Amino acid sequence: MRGGYADVLYGDLIFECKRRLDQRARSEGQEELARYLVNQQHPGRFLGILTDGQRLEVFALRGENLSAVDQLSLAADQAEQARLWLDCYLFHEKNLPPTAGDVALRFGDRSPVFWHSFRLLDELWRQLSSAAAAQTKFVQWQSLLSIVYGSVVGDANLFLRHTYLALFARALAFVALARRSPLPEELPGMVAGETFSRMGFENFVEDDFFGWVADPAVADRALAVLQALATRLTVAYDLSAIREDLLKALYQELVDPATRHDLGEFYTPDWLAELILRQAEFPGETRQGAERALVDPSCGSGTFLFTAVRLLREAGWHGDALVEHCAEHLLGIDVHPLAVTISKTNLVLALGQDLQGYRKRFSLPVYMADSLSSPEPGTTHPEITIEVPVDELASRSGKPRPRGLPAAFGLPAQLADRPAVLSATVDALLEFAAPGRDPAAAMEGFRQRLRQLQIAENHQHQWEANLDL
Repeated sequence: MRGGYADVLYGDLIFECKRRLDQRARSEGQEELARYLVNQQHPGRFLGILTDGQRLEVFALRGENLSAVDQLSLAADQAEQARLWLDCYLFHEKNLPPTAGDVALRFGDRSPVFWHSFRLLDELWRQLSSAAAAQTKFVQWQSLLSIVYGSVVGDANLFLRHTYLALFARALAFVALARRSPLPEELPGMVAGETFSRMGFENFVEDDFFGWVADPAVADRALAVLQALATRLTVAYDLSAIREDLLKALYQELVDPATRHDLGEFYTPDWLAELILRQAEFPGETRQGAERALVDPSCGSGTFLFTAVRLLREAGWHGDALVEHCAEHLLGIDVHPLAVTISKTNLVLALGQDLQGYRKRFSLPVYMADSLSSPEPGTTHPEITIEVPVDELASRSGKPRPRGLPAAFGLPAQLADRPAVLSATVDALLEFAAPGRDPAAAMEGFRQRLRQLQIAENHQHQWEANLDL
C-alpha cells in the first residue's frame, strides 16, 4: 500500500479501523483514507470504510475530495439489514458504467435482489391490503390501468412489481443526484416526496399509489427495501456515466413478455427515438424562428424525452440554459402511473450534472393525465370528468357509501388556461380533505380559498362536490 499501510485491504475496499469514532479519530481516519485512495493506480474504483466495529462509514474520491457515500450502524435487531448492506460492498462489482442490460440483470426478474424484495413486499401487502387507505390506492391504480389497456388487468402481483419499480426509480434518482445512499431519516420523504422537494424538485415524487409502503404499520420493513436498493446502486454504478434509458429494459424484464404482448405494451427503442427526432429536425428552429418543442402525449418510460436531452446537449445546450430550455420546450404525458414515475426518473438522469448544478427549484415537465380526455360537448359549463369507483371502494373497505357523494371529479375546462390556479386549487383540495379535519370547518375554509383564487361562482359548487369526494 503506497503512502502508508491500511488496516485491511479487501479487493477494492480499504478499511481504516479506530477504537472509537469520536471527532478527532474520525478526522484522522478520513485523512488516512484519502491518502490511501489517492495513491491507488485507479482511485475511482476503490471505496474507503472507516469503522470502530459498530459503525461503518463509507467514503469515495469525487474529483480530489473525499466524499461520504453511505453509513451503517450495527444493531442486534437489524441483522438482515446489515447482511444485505455488507453483501452489497463485499461481493459485487463496483463503480461500473450503467447499461440497461446490466441494470436488468442485477435488479430484474431473475435477480436475487428482486425476489428478496418482492417476497418482503408481498408479506407486507398481505398484512396491509384490507385497510381502507391501501385499498383506495390499489383500486385507483386498477382504474387507471383499465384506461391504459381497455379492461381491468391489474392484480396484486402486478401491483407489487410496480411498487418495486417505483421504489427502484426513487432510489436511482436519489443516488444519481446526491451521489450517496440516503440517510435513514430521508427514506420516508423519498416515498412521499419531501426529500426530493428539499433538493429542489417540486413534483418529482408525490404521495402516489405506491406510497402504501410508508404506512406506519409496515414502514420500517418496507423502507429497508428502499435502503437496500439505494445501497446497491451506490456501490455498483458510476451514475455520472448514463448514456441510455436504464429503466425501460428493467420494466420489460419485470412484466411477463406474454402479458406485455397481450396488452400491446412495448416501448420505443432508443435508436428509433433518435431517428424520429432527427428526421423531425429536433432540436432546431421552426420556420418562424422559434425553438422546436417536443410534446409526447404517451411518453411511456420517457425514451423520447431522454433522447431529446441528449440531442440538445449535442447541439451545444449545457448547464442552467439546458435545464430551463427543457422545462419550457419538453412535455411528457401518460395515464400509466408507473410510466410517469419512470419517465420523470429518466429525465432527471438525462439532465445529470446540469441538474445538480441548478440552484433554482425545478418542476419536471411530465404529468399523469389521459391525453384523450376532452370536455363533454354542448354543456353550459364544459368540464373534464375523472371517474372514481366509489361503490367498489366502499365495499372493499367495509364502509357504506355516503348519500349524495359524486362518482367523479369534475374540473372546469376553462382552468386549462390558468394552470397555476388549477394547481393551487387541487393543492387546496388535498389540504382541506386531510384526515382528522372537521368536515364543516374544512368546507368553509375551502370556500374561502376558492374566493381567494378567484374561482368563478358558477364553478364553486363543482369544487365543493370534489372536496366531498
